[in-house]
Parts: sequence; C-alpha cells; structure tokens
Amino acid sequence: MFVNDGARLAAAIRQIVLTVERYRLQAARTAFGVGDTEMEALSQLFVTESSTPTELARHLHLTTPSVTDLVDRLVSGGLVVRSSHPTDRRKIVVTLSATARSKMEDMFAVVTDVTLRATETLTPAERTIVIDCLASVSDAYEETIAAMTAGPGGRFAAHIASPAAVPPGPP
Repeated sequence: MFVNDGARLAAAIRQIVLTVERYRLQAARTAFGVGDTEMEALSQLFVTESSTPTELARHLHLTTPSVTDLVDRLVSGGLVVRSSHPTDRRKIVVTLSATARSKMEDMFAVVTDVTLRATETLTPAERTIVIDCLASVSDAYEETIAAMTAGPGGRFAAHIASPAAVPPGPP
C-alpha cells in the first residue's frame, strides 16, 4: 500500500467516525434529551447490559461521585434503573430501562439501515473485505490503546514525542 493510500484510508475512516459520533450525539439530544457523557453511559450499558457505578466510572474516565450524579440524572429521566448486585449485597448495578433499551435499539437500527444503503452496491465478497479491513483497523486501535495505558516509555509515548523516530509496527 502506498503512503498516500494509507493517508486516504485513515482520512475516510476518520470521517466515518466523526459522522457517526455526530449522529450519536444528535440522537442523544433528540431521543434522550441528554448530553454526550450521559449518552456514552447509555451506550456502555446497552453493550454490557449492566454495570456497577465503579465500572461505569472507569469506562467514562470519571470519578465515582461524578458517575453517581450522572446515574441520578439518568434514573430521574427514566433511562436507567438501579438494582441490587446479584452476588454482592454491598454493590448496586445500573441497567437501561425498557424505554431506553428500545430507543437504543431503534438508534442502532438506523445505523444498520444507513450502512446497508451505503454499501448496497458491494458484492458479498467486497463486503467481506470491507468488514475484515474495518476489524483490522479496530484491532490496531485496541493495540494502540493498550500501548497508551502500558505506562510511560511505551511505543505510543515515543511516537508522540517523535513520530519519525518510531519504526512502523508489524504489517
């Protein structure tokens, strides 16, 4: 792959990410009447089914008291439900309300419909190539995130300090 192709691919993926994020935030305002942090919490609960406030805090990179306030707002809005942890009486779990789950399902159905419309001219083989490529890109970002959290001096830290000094990773 030529360097220019890599830059074009990165730009196209970046545009998709930004557009989907704009859609998600607009959906947050329109369907839920919440901001981006609350929407991130709702999205996380949609994926995980339930979380403790501590797990949500870790995912959202917020303090536990901040998540407590956030959960209070979501409970007040009828979007989440607090219940006792199934195995630890000292903990609570937070889950989406039935209404919020239904709205989230509708929101993701729109994403599916838009994606199918945008790719309807692709053959099944071409779709497989696109899916495999996007999965590889996702995996590469997950590896980068892991390197970022590995501590100072990791490959990512060196790359930010001097991008040209870091050799490319494995193909």
